[in-house]
Amino acid sequence: MWHDIKNGGRYVIGSELEKYDPPIKTTQASKDLGVEITEQKKGTGKVAFLASRALTGDIPYLNDEQLGQIKKNLPNVTIFREENKIVIEINVEEIANTIKTNPDNKGKSEKEIKELVLKGIANKVEGNLKKFAEITGGEFKIHTDLKLLNGIAEKLYREYDNQSKPSKTLRPAQTGKSPGQSSETVTSIDELVKSFNITNPNEFSFL
Repeated sequence: MWHDIKNGGRYVIGSELEKYDPPIKTTQASKDLGVEITEQKKGTGKVAFLASRALTGDIPYLNDEQLGQIKKNLPNVTIFREENKIVIEINVEEIANTIKTNPDNKGKSEKEIKELVLKGIANKVEGNLKKFAEITGGEFKIHTDLKLLNGIAEKLYREYDNQSKPSKTLRPAQTGKSPGQSSETVTSIDELVKSFNITNPNEFSFL
């Protein structure tokens, strides 16, 4: 509901509407990983996981040998020991380009290519988690959460796809004023929200 309200504001001021971005679903086994997609730019995205002693191993107590193996074998994985977190950087653009330029995929539809890219992203994340868990002793070396992997792939691909397309801006809202006249048109979503005195969408009686 809050997403729809904000998109209504974007429509009024002539800004591009945003697609709904549902939360990543997980199975019961990995529900407490606190998965977060961060820093999506230039065709890459970073996936942050809160470390689980069972699934990813006891990160704060990794020894020098284990840390050396991770640095050598998983250069796109960063460990934040103080925060008990691991971050995996996924090059979505590289995965997509490899699939699109593969001669075996010539003639395939856009939908089929997208499915292959999503599978490639999911496989990359899973492969990194399994290799990481093999080093740290976590259960991810045998655990597979398809809901989690597919949700991550969808989010990373969506942002990559949005960045690859030229931006579209809706026609600015009509103010009824001729050029040169002062305008009181709301110029940002935050200002629009304030103008409607929207602080908490749950307080609206019509919602």
